[in-house]
Amino acid sequence: MNSTWLAQQLSFAIISCQKLYEDTSMSVFRFVAEDNWIMRMVFNHMGYVFFGVPIAILFLISKQSIDTIWPRPVRWFVVPLIRLFIADPSLLDLNVKEAPSAAPPPISSSQSKFTRYRILKLMFSFFGLQMSYLLWGLLQERIMTRTYGDEKFTNSQYLVFVNRCLATVMAYMSLRIFYPTKKLSSIGPPLYKFGIISYANCMSTWFQYESLLFISFPVQVLAKSIKTIPVMIAGRFVSGKTYPARQYLLMLLMATGIALFFTGYYENNSDDLPTKKKPKTNITTFNGVVLLVCYLVFDAFTSNYQKFVFDRYSVSFLNMMFFVNCFSTILTLTSLILNGTFFQCLSFMQRHESFAVHVIATSVCSSVGQLFIFSTIEEFGPVIFAIIMTMRQAFSILLSCIFYGHQLTWFSILGIHVAFLAIFLHAFIQFKRSMPLQTDTKSETNEQIDSNVQYNDDPSKSHVGANIVLIGAPGSGKGTQSARLADRYQICHLSTGDLLRQAAEDRTSIEGERVRHIIESGGLVDDDTVMSLIDKNLNKTECRHGALFDGFPRTIKQGEQLEQLLESKQQRLDAVLEYDIDDSLLKSRILGRLVHKPSGRTYHEEFHPPKNLMKDDLTGEPLTRRSDDTTETLDARLNTYHKQTTPLIEFYRHRNLHRVIDASQKVSEVSKQSFAIVDQLRQQQKLAPVRSSEDSVEKIVHDDVIPAKMKPLPSPLDMNANRSNSNFLTIYNSVTYVLRERGII
Repeated sequence: MNSTWLAQQLSFAIISCQKLYEDTSMSVFRFVAEDNWIMRMVFNHMGYVFFGVPIAILFLISKQSIDTIWPRPVRWFVVPLIRLFIADPSLLDLNVKEAPSAAPPPISSSQSKFTRYRILKLMFSFFGLQMSYLLWGLLQERIMTRTYGDEKFTNSQYLVFVNRCLATVMAYMSLRIFYPTKKLSSIGPPLYKFGIISYANCMSTWFQYESLLFISFPVQVLAKSIKTIPVMIAGRFVSGKTYPARQYLLMLLMATGIALFFTGYYENNSDDLPTKKKPKTNITTFNGVVLLVCYLVFDAFTSNYQKFVFDRYSVSFLNMMFFVNCFSTILTLTSLILNGTFFQCLSFMQRHESFAVHVIATSVCSSVGQLFIFSTIEEFGPVIFAIIMTMRQAFSILLSCIFYGHQLTWFSILGIHVAFLAIFLHAFIQFKRSMPLQTDTKSETNEQIDSNVQYNDDPSKSHVGANIVLIGAPGSGKGTQSARLADRYQICHLSTGDLLRQAAEDRTSIEGERVRHIIESGGLVDDDTVMSLIDKNLNKTECRHGALFDGFPRTIKQGEQLEQLLESKQQRLDAVLEYDIDDSLLKSRILGRLVHKPSGRTYHEEFHPPKNLMKDDLTGEPLTRRSDDTTETLDARLNTYHKQTTPLIEFYRHRNLHRVIDASQKVSEVSKQSFAIVDQLRQQQKLAPVRSSEDSVEKIVHDDVIPAKMKPLPSPLDMNANRSNSNFLTIYNSVTYVLRERGII
């Protein structure tokens, strides 16, 4: 009897708890569905905290000495999690944009081909973003501002979840379809960095949807029109980039034009909303402004942090898209389940089939658009992406007027012209500032042109001046060649290691104190400090003809900063020489080195052996090896070198500046080829030689003299046609050049 009574009481308790949970869930849903967006955001963060706090704890633990603090059972559990989320994860090997196994076809030395390729790529990204997000904007306005039957959907988090879920599936399918044979690699950003991007992206999208509950669609678009400015501000603090005041003024002019556009815009308010369902006017201004500000902040941070990860790890946009959306799906689904609104949203979809169609269509457009977003940010940077999306806002209003009956006036048309004038004026000014100085346009015969391109042993005045970057592994002979190149072209030799050591020895400057403190603490000197040191040295008299950069740049970001610095001095980078040598030969060169420490004399077991084994020729004292000349240390240095230089080489290869030289040849032969390549690359901007076959790049490496085959002398008609083509390309260059974040054409 007691057991029966206990079972009845237990059953009653379970039923009561279940009923209480259902009532609580419904009350929470009703409360969250009200106009209190702050509470909706708080409930959404329940899921974010559920995953964010453990990862934050793992991050803090990873900064400590786990072996000495934690017992072995805890280490067995914690260490794999740290390796998964905090250390480098195992991703698809397309995560790092490695150089292809086969040599790519040579890029024509004519800049017009390369320019057309860049223009086509930019146009493809532009139209892809426009078509995807114009349709997405129409559907977004329909979902958030119109009713379905007599109900209005207000759960923005569910829309974010559906969008991210479908985007995850699409990214995974793209990986499997386009890269079916790729294997896992241990190179890539830690997973928690994807989590940071995911959280910022979720919040940005949520604020965007949520704002439509309080403000009209045109007001939201007006706020988006100035998103370029917060993107540039965020870029200053997140990525350390700087923009001239002129760029901010032109972006304000563009925003003013779009503001004029909306001055003549009249909204056609929908009459299908019941009075009790319409947004409350007393909260529209304040809540709408707060939500839009939050949207702009999170959106600017997202794009700049993505660019930071792209530059730091060279991660592919498909991997970025997959992992970011995978995190977003988990975060949003968890928050929906914890606040009890997930099944309510599914019920709403079941009751209204048109809503389900609109949500799925919106998700498809968003997923396709994300493919273009990630590729555009990776290729052109966040500023061009923001400009393209800003232009999309004006187009979206035009479509909104067509589909929803809004009205336009002449002020709107004037605003569009002002906005586009700002964009093209910005592009043209930046392009003219970055143009190299024009050379004298003297007519030359084919024989004269060919003689200028060929290698000349006499370092005459025509050979003075060049800006060269050297790339080579330890032991490749880069030091020997740098001295010869600097002497031939009368340029200064800038080694970042020497510059930092000199700065650390300077105890009279604040910069020197900071560099010395960083070096003594074992840290890495930031890029801005290195660029400042290089800038100061380029202003010295010995660098007036140019510089040879040794050990710099090491990353794509540094390469872009170097280009900007040279452009500010009305100069350009002339050549990037890579001294290639097999790793096994490098090891034999380095591991065979012998040193007499008291005098500093060096020997080599194979190339310069001492007269007596392991004894100095003059004193007879024993010879030693350098402490870091070990197989393990050398393997680590070579792995680091290849990992760092692979994306950098691809970066310069696209600019048609990179050339490979076989460093296993005699020193004199390597020097001869280096001089010939630099001379040819210095001339190609003015002469525009055309290679006749795909093996012409290899001829630069293996031939004693570079045969640059030129076009025949043009006729007057051909010259006029070429001049027209040049003007046409100049117009396109002026538009596309500045639309890249750091100018890569």
